[in-house]
Amino acid sequence: MRKTGGRRVALLVLGILVLGAIAILLQNQDSSSEARRFRVVKTTSHTWPLCRVEGGEGKVRLIVDGVNYSVDPKKIFLMSKCQEGRVRWFTLFKVTKYRTTLKIESRSTRGNLKRAREFADAHSNDPLTPEGLLRHPTHDNERWSNFLGRSDEGKIIGIGCTDKRSTPEHYCQAVTEIEGGTKMRYGFDLKFFSDWRNVDHAIRSYVERLKAPGGTK
Repeated sequence: MRKTGGRRVALLVLGILVLGAIAILLQNQDSSSEARRFRVVKTTSHTWPLCRVEGGEGKVRLIVDGVNYSVDPKKIFLMSKCQEGRVRWFTLFKVTKYRTTLKIESRSTRGNLKRAREFADAHSNDPLTPEGLLRHPTHDNERWSNFLGRSDEGKIIGIGCTDKRSTPEHYCQAVTEIEGGTKMRYGFDLKFFSDWRNVDHAIRSYVERLKAPGGTK
């Protein structure tokens, strides 16, 4: 009886060890498969090496500031500083019904919205535009006008738009923050300027849907 019991324990331990080895093997295979999705793009116009996704099927996992995003590779244009899925930023094209360009950018990149928040607080009693925005003339010029607004969640949004009277390109660019200070930049057609709040809401909802199951890592 003791020999039989000892044999069962030995077999159980052996089984656990085998399962552990299989799990490690599968994990390594998955990491190798995901690593092959990234190809560095040679460029001299950016400080960080750029890369594209190629090969494989289905969505790819990208990690910015510790948050997982499950992204369709067909929508990705470029990424920066890619290493095992961790990227400094990534850009997507034609997202949401507004067909916007979206960039998720690490909080470690240059520039922040601190001064914009300070300006908005200092001018909280200033009159707003018909679109419900505060003029932010610090960087205005004959081709570009700047505004500040707040999202439904209270996040500051900096919006810059071209002047359609002085340039043939009619578009707006916005910069704001999502969780943890990660920056989000997006562009949209000038014709949606008066609908900026709905554009921002649609983009934030889209980003929430990108977050991979399992939350942050």
